[in-house]
Amino acid sequence: LLTAYKDQILIGTSLPYMDDSLSRALEPRATSPSRRLKMLQRAHERGLNVYVAVAPFMPFHDEDVMEDVLQNIRPLNPREIFCEVLNPKGDNILMMAEALSSFPEFSETLKDYSPKSWAQFTWKVLSIGMKSDKRFIPWPDTQRFWKTHLDHKQTAFLDDYLPPKEMRDAISA
Repeated sequence: LLTAYKDQILIGTSLPYMDDSLSRALEPRATSPSRRLKMLQRAHERGLNVYVAVAPFMPFHDEDVMEDVLQNIRPLNPREIFCEVLNPKGDNILMMAEALSSFPEFSETLKDYSPKSWAQFTWKVLSIGMKSDKRFIPWPDTQRFWKTHLDHKQTAFLDDYLPPKEMRDAISA
């Protein structure tokens, strides 16, 4: 059925990292990253358009984790690659820290994860993604709260790639 309408559909999934054991801790009821990748591979083999959401990208991950995900998905020629780093709003950090009890090296990193460090990490991760692949679509906080934590150059970079205020307002309405 899907292949009959392949020009009209887009299939995708989140794939924030390739670590199945970490996934079991953070997303115990979700399909493992390796199985998500296999699903995307099968869709691609059948000629279906795919996308990947590298989300939420975790504050304890680095450029190597991003590159690992990108290397795994490049052969699939995804139409787009969406990314958002873990947002510190609400209870996100507390929930992640609790889920990471078996990964103390990661949960320690979350103790200092503030809106300022989130803004700076978002800029760093999205800069890496934009330089790595032209299909990479950054999507941090559309309310622009991060502007108070970034310098002029960093703010200008993100403003170039995010929807303009008029579009954000139209989407919110």
